[in-house]
Amino acid sequence: MSALTQDHHGGSSHIRVIDALNGTVYPISISIGDSGNVYIGEDQSPLTVSNIKRHLTAIFPSSDQILLLGDHGTSFKVPRDDSFRDPDILASLCGADGGTGGSSGRPPLAPSELRPAVSLVPPAVLSRKKKSYRLYLFSRSALTVHGTDPPPCVLKPMQIRLPTEPEPSPVTHALHGGGERSGSISPLYQALEVYERQFMLHLCRGRVLADGADLRMDACRICVSEQRNMFDGLCAAASNLSDHRNNLIRSHQEFQMDFTAKTTDHLSLLQDFEQILSSVGAIPLHPALVAKSKSNGLNMTTLLDTVPVEKERHWAAQCRNSHQRLSDLYSQLEADVRKTIDARDEESREDGEWEAEIQSLTNKIEGEACSKRNEQGRRLDILINNHGEVVRVIMGVVDKAGSLTASSVPTDTQSAFSFLEDLSCKSSDVMPSMESDDVWLMSFMKEVAEAKTKANTRVRTRLRQISVAQSSIQKVLSELTVLREALQQQCQNMVHLEHVRELSGAYSEFLSEVRRRRLFSSAFSSSMTAIVERAAAMKNDETRAREKFLRGPGRHLMPVFFDLFVPTLASPPPLYAPPAVETTELSTLPDVGLLGEGEEEEGLKPYVSSVRTEGGESTDGETDVSGTGGNQQSLIVSAEISNENMLVDNPVDRAASEAERAAILYENAALRQAVERLGGKLPRTYVDDAREIDRRSEITDNAKSMAALRSKLEETEEELNRAREDAKNFRSKLQNSIQKAMQEAKISHSSFSIGDVALFMPTGRDIGGRRTYLAFHSSCPHRYLNNDSIQGNPDYVLGKIVLQEEHVAGPVGESNPFGLRKNTKFWVLTVEVVKIP
Repeated sequence: MSALTQDHHGGSSHIRVIDALNGTVYPISISIGDSGNVYIGEDQSPLTVSNIKRHLTAIFPSSDQILLLGDHGTSFKVPRDDSFRDPDILASLCGADGGTGGSSGRPPLAPSELRPAVSLVPPAVLSRKKKSYRLYLFSRSALTVHGTDPPPCVLKPMQIRLPTEPEPSPVTHALHGGGERSGSISPLYQALEVYERQFMLHLCRGRVLADGADLRMDACRICVSEQRNMFDGLCAAASNLSDHRNNLIRSHQEFQMDFTAKTTDHLSLLQDFEQILSSVGAIPLHPALVAKSKSNGLNMTTLLDTVPVEKERHWAAQCRNSHQRLSDLYSQLEADVRKTIDARDEESREDGEWEAEIQSLTNKIEGEACSKRNEQGRRLDILINNHGEVVRVIMGVVDKAGSLTASSVPTDTQSAFSFLEDLSCKSSDVMPSMESDDVWLMSFMKEVAEAKTKANTRVRTRLRQISVAQSSIQKVLSELTVLREALQQQCQNMVHLEHVRELSGAYSEFLSEVRRRRLFSSAFSSSMTAIVERAAAMKNDETRAREKFLRGPGRHLMPVFFDLFVPTLASPPPLYAPPAVETTELSTLPDVGLLGEGEEEEGLKPYVSSVRTEGGESTDGETDVSGTGGNQQSLIVSAEISNENMLVDNPVDRAASEAERAAILYENAALRQAVERLGGKLPRTYVDDAREIDRRSEITDNAKSMAALRSKLEETEEELNRAREDAKNFRSKLQNSIQKAMQEAKISHSSFSIGDVALFMPTGRDIGGRRTYLAFHSSCPHRYLNNDSIQGNPDYVLGKIVLQEEHVAGPVGESNPFGLRKNTKFWVLTVEVVKIP
């Protein structure tokens, strides 16, 4: 059996689920096990989303349910199982005041389903409640276009049946004796009974009308509360929609930045592609490359000859078409996103109008309707008092009739008739007023019911709009995903055209790379040659050293030294076979020279750093490039040294020098390539331009500085004059303040008024444990200091009274914080502190 029921009473033993379609609140019983786990229903199943849906099958099938959990200050999301393990969420759901049900027209559930849980949520958990979480229930089928609209809302009681016969009263029993002597009473008594019956009938009808007013008010309050729940449920759905919309906006903004940057670059490349081809065609190939192409049967003279121009143009045309399609898709995406965002303002306006209507009904209930209900109760009290007076007068006449003479009876009866007639005239407007107000309350109840019917249609319409909007958002997100993938493909397609745009720079880098590799091969070969020469020289030296030993001291050694101790003592040095240097790569590299065409080696010297030798002197062969006396040398050293000027006859030294020369050329080429990649150019023209710009800027800055100084001087003079005037005014105010302070420094003690200065001394602590201060006085007791005027616990307080509040002491508590005798007057003084220790 389900633990679900419509709840008309608060309690912390249920979590409340609010039906967003009709505003009814459905509590689900929960209990806490010994281990602290929360269980749901009588079957003690764990508190999970699936079990909550299982207990809500009496409302909607599980497959038709949508749950949203959240706080109206944040956002609502589909709950997870671990959401209900949060103590704050659980405490908030147990203590939520979502209103009551009663007008939805649903049949009540079985009595076995009304039993509460065996345990309540612990107070420690409830005390941690920080946010007001709500759990709303939605129906998938109701959100579809084909969902059925609910029946019109009808509040009860709509018609009140008024009694037509009065109830029995003491007068009836007194006159008729329980009905046995109904024919023996006099006509005068019968007339008195008619009056009593009329007042009793008014009283019976008044009771029905007053009770009806209470029922109508309760029905209206419940109905408006349900409308408020429906509105809050709609806000929860709108909050969930807002999360989806914000996700769309965030994704769109990220994609928009990426799309704009990439497509702008693509469009520039496509528009300038023919100019790029022309610039590539203006770059001649190096003669070595031209010769190599001719030797292979190709006639290539410019850089454009290396490009398959027709294929690239055809590919560029395809990229233009795809770029245009991509732009069209992006425009459609922008329109869809804008449409989704613009719909938000219209939704907010409609929801605001509905909330205003609900608030208007609430104000009307608590205002005019509540006033009429109270008026009905007041009129009922009048009818009760009038009937009591009638019974008292008639019973008085009946009682006197048995003890007085017959002659005096008519006189008393005549007085009674006069009193009853006068009372009837005075209360003649009571019943018409009650019936008129009941008609108003019935009309208002119809108004509230019509508002509920309108709200039912409105909430279903809005929820369907939200459902359609979420579908539209998902559709736009799908479009964005497709467009992102298309942009990635377009970027891959544009890579081929970007190769053509970067070809000029790549060709320059290619020449530098070839030069560097050729120099590397030369430097490596030279280094290996130097090593071989050095090894050969070492071997010759070793051979001569061994021969010298064997011809000298070795002649005197015994054979055992040669045969046993060192068998290789008379052997020559071991043979050394140097590794062969691979020259295949060098043979494939065209000879494009050491420098670029038209370049001079000195051209790069201004762009590189210079170094000093370890001892501070310039190294041999360095060139002065700074004009400071040759203190620095270029990192790029010319290695074009004439072999005729080298006075080196030793083959080893000659090989080492050649290897060093080749290494310097290689390092020179590597540094040159690095400088070219950094965009190095001759700076002389830039230096001259910069100096001219600096000179003009300095003149302009000097003129501006002079103008600023003049303006600042004028402002300073004005400020000085104002400061002198302010100082004069300040001296005058200071004298006045001193005189006033001397007057105000007098401490009041015999009377206390606003503006007086009072001295407060500590007297103990109040019921809250805070230190209390009593004004020093003479016959003016019970003037206490408002502790909000001070900080801490000073030994005394001297302050100027700014507020004086009079109170009367009640029972010890908030109404008597100082523990005074009941009904004692006391005053709480708020002061502006003048002095504290």
